[in-house]
Amino acid sequence: MKHTRLLAIFMALCLLAAALPLASAEEEVITLTIARKTDTLIENLETNETTKAIEEKFGVKLKFLEYPSADAQAKLAVVMASKSNVPDIINFELDYVTEYNYAMRGLLLPLNAYLADPSMTKNLDSRVDAEAKEALLKIVRMPDGNNYGLPSYEDSMWGRAWYHAWINQEWLDALGLDMPKTTEDFRAVLEAFVSQDPNGNGVNDEIGLLGSTSSNDQKVVNFLLNAFTYADPNAKYFGVKDGEIYAAFVQDAFKEGLEYVHSLVESGLIYAGSFTQDQTQMRAIINQDGDYVVGSVTAGSAGHWNGVSSNPNLRKMTELEPLTGPDGVCWTPTSEPSCANYWYITSACEHPELAFAIGESFYDFETSLTQRYGVKEVDWTNDPAKMDNYFFEYGVTGEDRIFAIMNDSAWTNVNNVTWRNTTPHIFDHALDMSWAIETVENYESGVSLVFRPDFYVRYVPHMNNEIIGKLNYTAEEAERIADISTAIDSYVNESITAFITGIKDFSEWDAYLAELEKMHLEDYIAVQQAAYDRKHS
Repeated sequence: MKHTRLLAIFMALCLLAAALPLASAEEEVITLTIARKTDTLIENLETNETTKAIEEKFGVKLKFLEYPSADAQAKLAVVMASKSNVPDIINFELDYVTEYNYAMRGLLLPLNAYLADPSMTKNLDSRVDAEAKEALLKIVRMPDGNNYGLPSYEDSMWGRAWYHAWINQEWLDALGLDMPKTTEDFRAVLEAFVSQDPNGNGVNDEIGLLGSTSSNDQKVVNFLLNAFTYADPNAKYFGVKDGEIYAAFVQDAFKEGLEYVHSLVESGLIYAGSFTQDQTQMRAIINQDGDYVVGSVTAGSAGHWNGVSSNPNLRKMTELEPLTGPDGVCWTPTSEPSCANYWYITSACEHPELAFAIGESFYDFETSLTQRYGVKEVDWTNDPAKMDNYFFEYGVTGEDRIFAIMNDSAWTNVNNVTWRNTTPHIFDHALDMSWAIETVENYESGVSLVFRPDFYVRYVPHMNNEIIGKLNYTAEEAERIADISTAIDSYVNESITAFITGIKDFSEWDAYLAELEKMHLEDYIAVQQAAYDRKHS
């Protein structure tokens, strides 16, 4: 097995090498320094197989400056300010203001000429047509008209509508209950879950609704609020309607949503620990052996259940469609496709064309899949004969099938083969719809759980087509709202928790609104509006 894997790795690296332009053996070996975030699942970048393949094919030596993942941008800022040991390449995303600042100070090189040269963008051009390429580059283009990085683009519908909830279908069946459709249906189901002993152990141990504080998708309030008004925590609970940005968190409908959630808390239908525990504690509950106690849970991924398809607890659960509120509102928070620069060339680089060519080579189709999913024919395959063994959703057949994942655990294991998808890549909607992970045998026997078809039926219809998305502020705009945004975002989140847990009474709602006005909410909205208008001009 070990020899098979080594052979597969070698074959994958040969494919990677084939995607890279040849370097003359007579050329002097050039050293390029690359700044990256630390990744505990990469064994050693210096000896990594991707590193060695690039070095051999390009005739270069790669050296790495690794910064702690939590504050990599801050560590890099010190280096860029001192202009000492500045890397040739920055291989992680910079926030917009930082990128703009570096660009205006001449610390990043504009890449427009390379991006416009077909001989320099063969891999990128093989993945997107001219119109899509321009649209992609426009997303990450600076106000001065220049592109300073090579972007990564991902359009996964599951990732764009990440706020899922799961409900115990086994309990619904045992109690003769229908799948809840409205907020009041859901209340009735939760009441039955916590009072009618659906797990049959004779103990009052059932949890109605469970969540955690670790991330927005695990917070119970975010799933429930969207039955009252569109409430996207990724947008700090701002929204846009007919091109005008508004603050959802000052609306009467938002207050009504908080009152509903509070009523569930007050009735003991939401597990109290949901407002204090982290995801480790939540996972301990949903993965516990013995009597299963969870009626419903908010979580973006089925991966919270250990072993996923083989987990007996997950097999009791099904996706809960977004609920409809008393006024007919039914949304799921919606994100734009992800697009961010992952490869910048600094003004310190003496060989920018070479640095660009290395970054652009990662757009090669098989190289992209290897960087995300692992080694071809070990961790994934696009061999038609092997793909015949896999269940492809949405009726995808024949040549429309793109690849199948053979080893789903490759992403979570320590490796010394890939750079773990932190390179320029394209994962578009067509690709997202045409891969498989379950074998036909497991699917047909009921061993495997395939959630994505249910997701498309239950969640996609409730996605919002008008969203704020990523806003690129100028340095002046960012400075103007730096303190305002921090204060308001913090106050809103603290107030949401206080209202739903009863720490703050709803008689204080007007005082809450008055405080937001004093905190210059109108200025915050005005700056966002200017950036939004610029984005859509």
